[in-house]
Amino acid sequence: MSLAAGGPIRRAMATAVRDPRRPIESALREKIQQALAPAHLEVLNESHRHAVPPGSETHFKVVVVSPRFEGLPLLQRHRLVHAAVGQELAGPVHALSIHARTPQQWADDAHVDRSPPCLGGSKHDSRRVGQGDHTPTPSAD
Repeated sequence: MSLAAGGPIRRAMATAVRDPRRPIESALREKIQQALAPAHLEVLNESHRHAVPPGSETHFKVVVVSPRFEGLPLLQRHRLVHAAVGQELAGPVHALSIHARTPQQWADDAHVDRSPPCLGGSKHDSRRVGQGDHTPTPSAD
């Protein structure tokens, strides 16, 4: 899946509007908007792809394009995003995938790969490699 730049989807996703049905997603969007003034922002709730109850807000992917990233290594860009949403990362958000690009990088390539499938399971699952019968669980590919 390619998340392309431009068009009405981009404008809608870049707007920081608090949605009472999605409070965590809205808070992530609002805080990243305030901290990084992105030229492009997508906050995608990927919780439905994981073993969580319907309507959960625990797994997110963010695509952030900001001039603030100019000259910064990837680790520093991620730290800026983490600093903006630290409260959510300390609580309700279990996983956050960050795609942090400069405007020039985004102009050169606005493609973002689709997230890999959730492998499921649990640290208590006896079928995991290294535990139980030592038989690896087949992947969903």
